[in-house]
Amino acid sequence: MNTRIADQTRVGPHIWKTLIDGYQECYHCQIAHPGFAKSLALETYTVAPKTNYARHSVNSRFGPAAVRPGRAPEAETPPSFTFIFPTCGITITDSMWVVPISAVETRMKYDVFKRKTISAEDLRDYITFYEQVEDEDFMLCCATQRNLNTGIYSRGILHPEKEVGLVVAPPSHISNSPSRGFFSFFAFDILERSAR
Repeated sequence: MNTRIADQTRVGPHIWKTLIDGYQECYHCQIAHPGFAKSLALETYTVAPKTNYARHSVNSRFGPAAVRPGRAPEAETPPSFTFIFPTCGITITDSMWVVPISAVETRMKYDVFKRKTISAEDLRDYITFYEQVEDEDFMLCCATQRNLNTGIYSRGILHPEKEVGLVVAPPSHISNSPSRGFFSFFAFDILERSAR
């Protein structure tokens, strides 16, 4: 059984697509997430778009150990990132899960669940580490939206290997609700507000 031990909510002046674009690629990770880049072998990061989801894969920089900032590697499953179209992302590591939903102003909320086998020290390290990554992404989303609001940018070319997750359009029959199965335990709740 998993135990809910923490949650976090943030409201940002950016559209949901900015958040999802960042989730669907890790092209920015080397520069924007130095801790993430040190712990994972980003050269192995791939996104495999499927019909209703995109599966992200990455190897640990330290063999079988996933994200263990400042720690010796131990046998551990690498983190799992899956994006469910159109607006739900699920991040599962050996100690926490993170998830998203949709629109113009974004409220990002996630709940952290603790497995019984995770020590309090490891959990603190993971939460601190992932909050750092979330802070970095939040600042990037806000800055990107300010850029988009200037009206200068219209469209550009996507990187053929690093941004493949952004190329696939979600099927029109997919619901905006991630409330099936275990997804209902989590919420990256993105508020839809009327466009300007």
